[in-house]
Amino acid sequence: MSQVLERRASTQQYTISPLGGALGAEVIGLDLAQPVSAELIRQMKEALNQYGVLCFREQNLTEPQQIAFSTLWGPLEDFPEENKTVAAATVYHVANVSAQGEHLPETDHRVIFQKVNALWHTDSSYRYIPAYASLLYGIEVMPAGAEGGRTGFSSMVAAYEALSDEMKATLKTAVAAIAGEPELQATLKQLNLGYVYADDAGFKSVMARDNQVFKDLVGKLKITP
Repeated sequence: MSQVLERRASTQQYTISPLGGALGAEVIGLDLAQPVSAELIRQMKEALNQYGVLCFREQNLTEPQQIAFSTLWGPLEDFPEENKTVAAATVYHVANVSAQGEHLPETDHRVIFQKVNALWHTDSSYRYIPAYASLLYGIEVMPAGAEGGRTGFSSMVAAYEALSDEMKATLKTAVAAIAGEPELQATLKQLNLGYVYADDAGFKSVMARDNQVFKDLVGKLKITP
């Protein structure tokens, strides 16, 4: 789809241009540092549902401005890791520098923790109430032509539709459970599950073979699915 949509919300006029492929669109002409109307957020939610990923070009936001814009989409999450946030607990600091701008060595525990972000994942899928969306603001990004360091997005809808009927049938009864508490690690290792993944931060992601295995898992770990 190559159609460019032109719209007006309050006093700001903007265009939405699909990026092509399975998902993604550019939103051109909006200044998110300015007051944003409820009607604009309604239009952006509609566009997000259609395209999956929205890219707002040429933004210049302070952290309070980013928080103000994010709050218009719904209640924000709090991140408990104090050394991975900056001024507010609702803004997660994804970088190889500290909140004070100090470059961190690869051996620093904060850098090691961030390495999990290089793996394909869905933000906050492990929370009791999963996130509606993530708002990522790029302050310093890799220059054009540089190798690695970029954020990629994938469409799980397109991925599922491309699966064989046999694989869809297999996944239909599969259930996933995620537990991050250190005391659960030994228990997870002892369970005979279809898949157990351990990342550098010690989080354990478990995919059970079927619903009965999942029920047994929940009973042993005392977690809420």
